[in-house]
Amino acid sequence: PNITGVSTMSDFDGLIRLVQFIHPEVKTVGTVFTPAEINSVAYKNRLEQAAGKKGIRLLAVPANTATEVLDAANSLAAQRIDAFCQISDNLTSSTGSAILKVSKNSKIPYYGFVTQQVEQGAVAVCARDNFQAGYEAGQMGIAVLSGQDPSRMPFRFVQKTVYLLSAGNAKFFSIPLSDKLLTAFPTLIISNK
Repeated sequence: PNITGVSTMSDFDGLIRLVQFIHPEVKTVGTVFTPAEINSVAYKNRLEQAAGKKGIRLLAVPANTATEVLDAANSLAAQRIDAFCQISDNLTSSTGSAILKVSKNSKIPYYGFVTQQVEQGAVAVCARDNFQAGYEAGQMGIAVLSGQDPSRMPFRFVQKTVYLLSAGNAKFFSIPLSDKLLTAFPTLIISNK
């Protein structure tokens, strides 16, 4: 009861909104998840809920070891998903290059939640702003040090999401970019890489 803070849990609704804007015809997205990681299962469930709200089906394939990640990604590609929407967990973060390789080889665009993935081949990411999270947590700390009761301060999500898009990766996947994208996502940062 005396703990509070700012969560950087992924913005699942934000990523699905971005993917659907870029690919209005999207029907099925895929992700690799790790059943042994409780956060991975929770993230998979949240992504499934966000996709379902937009009429998009999520195919989630489990992987329990690094060697299984490549097989899981290939399985998703074989099921003809429209895009990879890769959640972030310990296993898939350390083996993300395998999923990105399948994405490129199968010409299925990759979207994620980690900013570095744009440099590794993702078309775009929707990431929580960790600097902002630290700032907001600091504000909460000041409030507690000033005498506010932390049990009356609910946990909350960081208030800022960062959208990054690679024009080069979009071109590789033959994804046209329009000015409407910046209107719909005014904080989107587009790199020419």
